[in-house]
Amino acid sequence: MDSNGHAPNVPHRGDRWGLSREELLTRLSEVIVFASQQIPRLGDYEEYLPDFGEGSRVRFTDKILIESALLVLVGQRVARNEPELAAAVERLGTVLGQQVRSPRNKFLIMRYPEMCASVGIGHAILTHAGSVDTDFDAVFRSALHSGQAAGVERLPYRWMEFSWLNQLVDPAYVPDWQQQVQGATIASPTHPIFMSGDDAYAITHALMFLGDFGLRAVEEIDRGFLSKQLQAIIAWQLADENLDVAGEGLLGHAILDLEPTLAVTLGIESLLDTWDDLGFLPCPSFRADEFAGLAGTARRAYAFEHTYHTTFVAGLVCGVLLLEPLPAESYGWANSGRKPLHPGLALPTARELRDAAERAYVFCRRAGDVGDLVPIRGASMPASPTERLQHFFDGLGRPRRQLLSNTVKRHPMDGASQALLSDAILLLAAHEYRLDVLAQELAVASQDGSNVSETALAAASYLLHQQNADGAVGGWASGATSQGNTTLIVSYLAAEAFDLLADRTDGPELNTLEGANEGWDIAARGV
Repeated sequence: MDSNGHAPNVPHRGDRWGLSREELLTRLSEVIVFASQQIPRLGDYEEYLPDFGEGSRVRFTDKILIESALLVLVGQRVARNEPELAAAVERLGTVLGQQVRSPRNKFLIMRYPEMCASVGIGHAILTHAGSVDTDFDAVFRSALHSGQAAGVERLPYRWMEFSWLNQLVDPAYVPDWQQQVQGATIASPTHPIFMSGDDAYAITHALMFLGDFGLRAVEEIDRGFLSKQLQAIIAWQLADENLDVAGEGLLGHAILDLEPTLAVTLGIESLLDTWDDLGFLPCPSFRADEFAGLAGTARRAYAFEHTYHTTFVAGLVCGVLLLEPLPAESYGWANSGRKPLHPGLALPTARELRDAAERAYVFCRRAGDVGDLVPIRGASMPASPTERLQHFFDGLGRPRRQLLSNTVKRHPMDGASQALLSDAILLLAAHEYRLDVLAQELAVASQDGSNVSETALAAASYLLHQQNADGAVGGWASGATSQGNTTLIVSYLAAEAFDLLADRTDGPELNTLEGANEGWDIAARGV
């Protein structure tokens, strides 16, 4: 031990992220103490917390208890040589014990065996941590090992959670992860530009269970592919100032134990800066005006409800970054001859882009006077992607703290930073169905001297899906013409974007867009 009671010179994953062991320990301890203080107050908070509705057997409080138990799981793994952290983890386990092993939970598992995989998770984690309750455990194991627990419909990532739970209870249990990822969002040949927030959530949670919160090497899916998916998710969620899902994306990257990408570097800085600046980490649902109008227990319950999840996720990120790096030999596929899945997205070819551009131009000539429309090629655009992002938010009428842009400003505004901000604009524009912004930003990205990013290629594919048989680009009129932009303007901008991107096939850095269909290989040379 050193003079501070810490284990000296222990390698940890945070080294590569530029985070010291001391800082990570301090932040993790802070989160665990916060959880220990708040869990005993849940009874007072409950009347103010969300109601999942009639028929739901799980309460919002149950969700909080499960997430608190995950802090015990990860905290204990890194507390072996950290007495103060070990004591904090033990205190949290103690305050959790009575609540996760309540008569209510025991009854629910007895009546509905499948609930061992929800309200029973906290018990399983505490047992794994050395806190035993033989009476509750008998009921829990009886349910878990029954066919009834597995006999309910689950989303793929929830099946991974069920398998992870079985292995936590019985280390000899070996799930068939290769089979489970088949058909799951995490292994799907698509890009976050097409995903919903729930899809991103499914990916980040699948990684938690596949990677056992950092202890297991994920070898079923190509880690480079997963890293690029996470980069897009983090950029998208950071720009939208959703620190919940952005934090889960960071957690996924820590679980994979890869070199941090630019999105990861900017993401962890944004997360920690917000934490230090505000003194807490708000969920996207936090509203300062609502909070200001409350008092007493209602005020405290609101503050906890709208900050606890992001705070707990940040604690888990710190905990996983305190783990030792995964050894290279932990990836069994390297010697087994069994290759990881490498999903590939079908991206548009140069010919498809030129055909789409021509059909859009024909529509524009038929639809009206295009003389007033200024060609994008060679035109001066808003000076920086930071300004373009701000302009986008201004158009939506949404105030933003500009987390991503402010973090980028502290770094050299090189090509990679500009491309990442451009990717964020493309992702946000697609999800808001602002096709005018999407097409214009894609045209800007296509004229940039750097390589076309993976997200830009996916944006082109998304835009192609919006083209009608007559060449017009855009779906239902009110969606395609928001903010006063006509279908004519959207179609013209899309045509320009298609044309410019197709021209990139002439450059030595891209060769042909057809090559992108082989597992996005060209994107590996992009952002």
